[in-house]
Amino acid sequence: MDPQSEILREIGGLFRQARLAAAMTQEQVADLAGISRPRYRDIEKGAAAAR
Repeated sequence: MDPQSEILREIGGLFRQARLAAAMTQEQVADLAGISRPRYRDIEKGAAAAR
């Protein structure tokens, strides 16, 4: 397994945990971050890095 992919998945999981602890939707977090919800979803899944 690619180490970078594993790191992205771990970070995405932390993002998800924080979002759920704050009782927020992906849409709300994406709006605050100024990105699309699909982009944020990919970050949570570890499929993309936040830039």
